[in-house]
Amino acid sequence: MLAAKGSSAGGTLVAQTCLNMRPELFKACVLEVPFLDILTCLLDSKQPLAMTDYLEFGNPVQSKEIYESILSYSPYDNLSQKEYPAVFIQMSLNDPRVPAWGTLKFIEKLRDFA
Repeated sequence: MLAAKGSSAGGTLVAQTCLNMRPELFKACVLEVPFLDILTCLLDSKQPLAMTDYLEFGNPVQSKEIYESILSYSPYDNLSQKEYPAVFIQMSLNDPRVPAWGTLKFIEKLRDFA
């Protein structure tokens, strides 16, 4: 009966742990304005805050090792066919740090596997 909750970059950790690494341990996953499609966002330097995010995550364009590292924990890129816990995702249309399209893209892929 374990549930996990995370927001923004904390949503990255919760989504990866709760949905991709150990979904059998969780009954519910609550994600509030989560950063889920990290790799796609960081591959486009024109995204708002991409330059700032490079300081936190690294620049996947400049380094193959950073690209592979981000790919290994990016929640969107690690979704696969399996049984997932219940998921509640809240997004924002006006948050410049977490684009709404990334959340919608994640939801669509998650539904394909559900």
